[in-house]
Amino acid sequence: MKISTDIYMITGENPNDQTGFLKRLVICLQSGISLFQFRAKNLGDIKYIYLAKKILEIAHKYNAKLILNCSIDTFDKINADGLQLTSARLYGYTSRPIDRNKILAASCHNKNDLIQAESINVDFATLSPVLKTASHPKVQPLGWNHFSKLIAATKTPVFALGGMRTKDISTAKENGAIGIAAIHGLWNNFD
Repeated sequence: MKISTDIYMITGENPNDQTGFLKRLVICLQSGISLFQFRAKNLGDIKYIYLAKKILEIAHKYNAKLILNCSIDTFDKINADGLQLTSARLYGYTSRPIDRNKILAASCHNKNDLIQAESINVDFATLSPVLKTASHPKVQPLGWNHFSKLIAATKTPVFALGGMRTKDISTAKENGAIGIAAIHGLWNNFD
């Protein structure tokens, strides 16, 4: 499935305050976000499914696509627009695990991840961290030069992730990306 945006937002990590979380989401969608990932590692499956169904309803009101970061079993219970495989889950498949009419994305951090993502026909990948991030301060960033070399070797469309802000879209594209993905650089920056 072709991706027609250069911004991929990843939700922030506090969905326990559902009211505040959903208000923040609506602000982002009203600001033009059309593709986003619901990521909530701290929620159990029951809460995740409940909240994801609410988020999906809101997303579709704004003609946005919702990508879930969860297990395939959880994904099957929600019928969202797509699934984001973590780099660990990515290696659990030898072929595409969801229908072609759904978006399949992969979280990649190196050449091997990108090769695996391409082998199972993901629609796009995120490659991170490109720049230093507050959320992973001890992780060595790839830098733009290494990032561009890695994605030059794949046919998979790639979003740059890690330290990204909207001002980085043109730099990301100059380095071969289709755009940027971000949590902090997007989730908290629309008001």
